[in-house]
Amino acid sequence: AYSKINTNRWYVGLKNGGLMFSANGGQNFSTSNYSGPWPGQDDSHRKRRTVIATSPIDESTVYFAGKGNLFLESKDGGLNFTNKNTGLNVARITDLAVS
Repeated sequence: AYSKINTNRWYVGLKNGGLMFSANGGQNFSTSNYSGPWPGQDDSHRKRRTVIATSPIDESTVYFAGKGNLFLESKDGGLNFTNKNTGLNVARITDLAVS
């Protein structure tokens, strides 16, 4: 995924969990920080992957979700994430729409 505001901001979800980000159009990537478990994905025939969405109004805000009761948000371009799932009780988030 990439920011629609700043197309040099790229985000990549990793198969083993976690997320990497780039601020220079993919020339270099850095690993994001989060103190808990990362959203997961299934390796089944359904190919359910993690999902990434960027804010349409703030280039530094990105959302990351997937298998597990996890809905992560970063306000600093993907450097640090916090879990925003208070009150959310789901097994999987399969898509995100941000407006």
